[in-house]
Amino acid sequence: SVMLWGFGSKSGCSEEDVQRATKLAFDHLAGGRVAESAKELLKLRDVGISRASKLLALSDPYELGIYDSRSGDGLSDLVDRSGQRIVAIPRGRSIRGDSRTANGYCTAFEEYIWVLRYLRNLARENSGLSASFSRAADLEIAFFARSRTRKIEVAGTSVRVPTGIRNVAEREGENTFCTLGPGKKSKPFWATIRSSEITVFTGEKKTPKTLQLAEIEACLDHFRSNSFPLSNSKTATDRNPAGLGAYFAKHFGSSVFASHFAALWVHQRRLEATRESGEWWFRTTSQAARSKSESPR
Repeated sequence: SVMLWGFGSKSGCSEEDVQRATKLAFDHLAGGRVAESAKELLKLRDVGISRASKLLALSDPYELGIYDSRSGDGLSDLVDRSGQRIVAIPRGRSIRGDSRTANGYCTAFEEYIWVLRYLRNLARENSGLSASFSRAADLEIAFFARSRTRKIEVAGTSVRVPTGIRNVAEREGENTFCTLGPGKKSKPFWATIRSSEITVFTGEKKTPKTLQLAEIEACLDHFRSNSFPLSNSKTATDRNPAGLGAYFAKHFGSSVFASHFAALWVHQRRLEATRESGEWWFRTTSQAARSKSESPR
């Protein structure tokens, strides 16, 4: 097989290099490490952030969008209180863009994805926008078109950036997620994902909870091959003893964070979720088993 870029030109990359880079990239992506995922692809010959983001974005248009000079330029008037752009613009043929190192563009790509997801979640709460912008890719296309038509009025330094977007952009190295809901009951939270541990932050005070990789694997292994409910009520008598909430209360001190880790694991495809009679139920997936087999001993 031959890997082709746009316009049918050969990439010049060997199949071995492509397979190695894409495997590492999608392993990072499954763990929510968007910037690290892009960095692996940028190691390939003649791959820049635009090509890397296209390959990643096509894998999951609901969560990801292409990041190039046009889509970045379409967000050029999203600035902080000092007038600095929140999302850096990659350089393009007709767009000067911002000067960044290769790793800098990868970090900017992750920040760009945070913004797309934040705006997508806002659109889902608006009946007039939810149908048109249900995916991150829908917003990426809109910003691309906005750049092409040049219908952008760059605001002055007095523009106030919504607090949610500013908080997301400032949390370098973290990812934004939402609990499973339903609807408006779905709440945003943040997660720092590292090789040995995951920390989630929730609520206005950003209350943290850290689980070590071994604790996560033990939890998922406990529920392997069985369906189990979320059932994370703060009141012990209201919790299903076979649920994830009861496990969190017994092993991690509180049932509160069960919903956040469950949502994160669904995003990482380590859990499958279904809603039955108003309650969330889960099953572990093959991705969870593979992650366990690849974890350091």
